[in-house]
Amino acid sequence: MIIFEILVIFMLVFLVFKIILLPSFSNKKIKINLNSESFNEIYNNFISKDFTDIKKCRNKILSYMLLSIIFLVITFLIFYISVMENVSIAYTFIALLFLLDFIALFFKYYMKFKKIYPNVISEFLRDINEDLVYRITPFLKEEMLYKEAKFDNQEIDSFFGKDTIEQKGYPDKLFDLSNIKVKTGNNEFNGIFAVIYLDKNISSYTKINTENLEKNTNYTIGITSQDLKYIETDNANFNKILHVYSNNKINAMEILSSDILDYLVEFYNKYNVNFQIVFNGNKVYIRFFINQLFEPTIIGNILNKSNFILCYIIMDFSLKLNEKILNNMKYYEE
Repeated sequence: MIIFEILVIFMLVFLVFKIILLPSFSNKKIKINLNSESFNEIYNNFISKDFTDIKKCRNKILSYMLLSIIFLVITFLIFYISVMENVSIAYTFIALLFLLDFIALFFKYYMKFKKIYPNVISEFLRDINEDLVYRITPFLKEEMLYKEAKFDNQEIDSFFGKDTIEQKGYPDKLFDLSNIKVKTGNNEFNGIFAVIYLDKNISSYTKINTENLEKNTNYTIGITSQDLKYIETDNANFNKILHVYSNNKINAMEILSSDILDYLVEFYNKYNVNFQIVFNGNKVYIRFFINQLFEPTIIGNILNKSNFILCYIIMDFSLKLNEKILNNMKYYEE
């Protein structure tokens, strides 16, 4: 009996630690250099700000978690002794009341932490670019836009989005970026989806895949459409690691300037991030295969450097690529 109770306690502690307290930043799949000067400058300015409230909230979460575990053990022990010695279980109920109170306080401050953590992300994003705005909700018509991209040419079975970053423009916004989870057939995509909004319409469909994504993953990439043909660019380094497919070669070469090709090669070689880019109509769609981006950290330093550099890498790439595409589109004739 006592062995079973101990196992239950350990299981509950593990679930709390694994599901609630551990962050789920996906930096295992990419190469990260924490010594980037541009990132360090932004990060040092970011951590110099006052985050006292959220740190106090995190400390209360850990305190009440520890007290909950202690009183969970005490409650089981008192109950066990009461049963074995055939005495009143009144003390068990008293311990149980304390346990329930600490659990309630744990979730109270955990929900408060989840509520104010977006302010931390917003502060970090403003240090990257003052036009970046963060929301915990998906962006407008996100699922419809994802369908328009036709990344893998399959019907969507389920779609969930959250944590949007928007770059404001004048008069219109320039791009949206969000965490999403999508199931299409046998594929499950859990990563970052971004949309760049253009002021001109592209009359063709062009898709870029990383070669590693096509050959070394279990993900089924939708490149089998009869309308799409492989296009070899003039950039030999690009052709080795990235593949272009389009239904209009001339149009594809016009929108993919040498500057854009060089930047995509540089980004992939530096971080080994698998991604897809689709040019279609008046939008550019991107998805990054790196899992979720903004899950809060409770165990350890909530402002941990490695947690924020992934956000910086994706935002820096998106901002620069957005700028290069928009500059190139100035010379594009519809």
